Amino acid sequence: MKLRAITLKDVRRFTDPVRIDGITDGVNVLCAPNEFGKSTVFDALRALFFVPHSSRGKEIGQLRPHAGGAPEVTVEIETPEGVFHVSKRWFSKPEARVSRAGVLIAQADMAEAWIGQLLGGADGGPSGLLWVRQGLTSLAEGSNKEQQAALDARRDLLSSVTGEVQAMTGGRRMDTALARCREELGAYATATGKPRAGGAWAEATQEVGALTADRDALAKRVETLQSALTERTKLRRELAEIEAPEAIADRRARLAAATASHQAALAHADQVKAAVLTLESASQAAERAQRDLATLRTATKDQADALQKDKDATAKLKEANDTLAEAELAHNDAIAAHEAAEARLKRAGELLGRVQARATAVAANERRSELQDRIAKAGIARQAVETATAEASVGPDSTGIDRLRGLAAALTTARALRDSTATRVTMCYMPGREGAVRDGDAPLEHDKVHPVHKDTILHFDGLGALTIHPGERPEGLAC
Repeated sequence: MKLRAITLKDVRRFTDPVRIDGITDGVNVLCAPNEFGKSTVFDALRALFFVPHSSRGKEIGQLRPHAGGAPEVTVEIETPEGVFHVSKRWFSKPEARVSRAGVLIAQADMAEAWIGQLLGGADGGPSGLLWVRQGLTSLAEGSNKEQQAALDARRDLLSSVTGEVQAMTGGRRMDTALARCREELGAYATATGKPRAGGAWAEATQEVGALTADRDALAKRVETLQSALTERTKLRRELAEIEAPEAIADRRARLAAATASHQAALAHADQVKAAVLTLESASQAAERAQRDLATLRTATKDQADALQKDKDATAKLKEANDTLAEAELAHNDAIAAHEAAEARLKRAGELLGRVQARATAVAANERRSELQDRIAKAGIARQAVETATAEASVGPDSTGIDRLRGLAAALTTARALRDSTATRVTMCYMPGREGAVRDGDAPLEHDKVHPVHKDTILHFDGLGALTIHPGERPEGLAC
């Protein structure tokens, strides 16, 4: 089998189709800068030959672009039977196809079997040892599947070599060869397949690590030097361009032209400056003319307004003179009426004096009669008090007791009548607020009528005070 061309689509950075062709017999070198996709090409080839198209594992997932897609790999191979095109696509509509001269030879599982037969087994048989991923230095590295595939391929290779050796030398010599191989292998590796401490393999591994570190350091240094060299070359090229006689002459010519343009610009700037000064003067004159025109228009309007106001004032003056004449006539009539009113007022004052004197005399007579009546009533009351005092010393008789009972009943009736006509207050408290309203220091009882006969102040805890002014009592009701 000989590889002639490779085509990748939606494989890592190669979202657009990319093709590598012109692969010939012998050694072919794929050369490109770091991170340009060389390892991607080899990983894609390995996936084509060793990973089924129905796989959705990590090794295929790592081939997908960051934006997503269905990785697709196509190769052109040459065998003794002819030239074949082998392609695989994973994830979206996965497929495997083998065709020759445009004719489909196999697809899906049959295509997978065709590829396996081409490689000599499911994992490529002994040829699988030739597929080594970048970064692997032993058969014990890589994923579990890669390790198992390498071990299977090595076992198949050993089986083939063992059969050939036994056929040529016999089993005893093969056992001796195997024992010697194990002995020599023990000097390099442990029973678990790890490098033996102090052995040539371990030393070589350490040397590889040191050389790798040196290589990385030198690569960084080369990169830095290469960048500096590139920059130096660029600067030299720019310097050569700057120092070239043609460039110097061109710069001098452009400088002379720029100088002339600058002088012309300065002269033009002076002209512009003079024109600006002239324009500013003209603008100021125009502004003054505008202000004078506005002042003239305002004065003209004020003159017209003044003429109209003078006309209106003349008319109002005539009306005022007519009104003044009428007012003078009314004033004379008012003076005459005032004099007549003063005469009538004087006569009324004299009459009022006589009436007030008469009223004072009548009031004095009535006051004297009232006092005489009160003196008489006081004598009668004093006599009644003396009589009652005498009777109280010996105790009331049955007639007096009956009279007291009658007076007590009358007092009770009078109080009931007073309460029925007085202002009444009934307080209903919310639960937990009993006694929050007070008449002085005494709280009002819940749901009880409280008659109010005089001005009373009710105090509400946390709110303030309410003053009640009862109305006048009915005539004849005593307190």
